[in-house]
Amino acid sequence: MVSRIADLKLIEGKRELAQKHLMRYTQKTQTTYNKKVKIRGFLQDDLVLLGSDHVMKGLHATKFTPNWEGPYKISEIKTKKNGYCKLEDLHNERILKPTNINFIKKYYP
Repeated sequence: MVSRIADLKLIEGKRELAQKHLMRYTQKTQTTYNKKVKIRGFLQDDLVLLGSDHVMKGLHATKFTPNWEGPYKISEIKTKKNGYCKLEDLHNERILKPTNINFIKKYYP
């Protein structure tokens, strides 16, 4: 009976040590990841590319189907981080439906 209690305490000590190692590993991983992440900020009148329909719907397309359309100009933006924006076509200045910011990227001419 005494050896069983000792074994349980030993196992519990190892479990606590493993939890500490896991927490330290998670913190290091987060720190490393956060160093590489770049915040995508968009402003009104920025030129952007819009993800194609198959990209936004998560579908596969043929090999040579373009993944991005554009360029478009941001005519209106709501909540700069996880919000949406209204895009304007550069050629005929028609305004497209509101688009989630996750489906656009900056255009560099």
